[in-house]
Amino acid sequence: MRRQLASTSVAPRTGERWLRRYGGNATALCDAVARDHEDGITIGDSVLTRAEIEHSVHREMAMTVADVLVRRTGSFFWSADGDTSVIDQVSDALDAAHGYTPQQRAAQQADYTRWVERNRGTRAP
Repeated sequence: MRRQLASTSVAPRTGERWLRRYGGNATALCDAVARDHEDGITIGDSVLTRAEIEHSVHREMAMTVADVLVRRTGSFFWSADGDTSVIDQVSDALDAAHGYTPQQRAAQQADYTRWVERNRGTRAP
């Protein structure tokens, strides 16, 4: 697994996090990066990559923004803002997989933002 990660364009820090978080399933993330190296690049200020979001949606059956950011990736717990900075990218993946309407997308984003506010005790950006 480490050799496979080393042969990708994934940053070593990201690869180590994938191994800790996904174990043997990190292979699927490496495969995604082999198809498109941008899938292994962290998104903005987040530690998440597009490969992780896609993995959550397609392999772990995530259905909502909260499902991806809290239950599947756990990034809510590791970022000061609950990883609200990647809501649009998560919504894009969910929309493509599940055919959500713009109203469903907006509702999911608002629900997650409110959830972050309640659980962080602060207002999300």
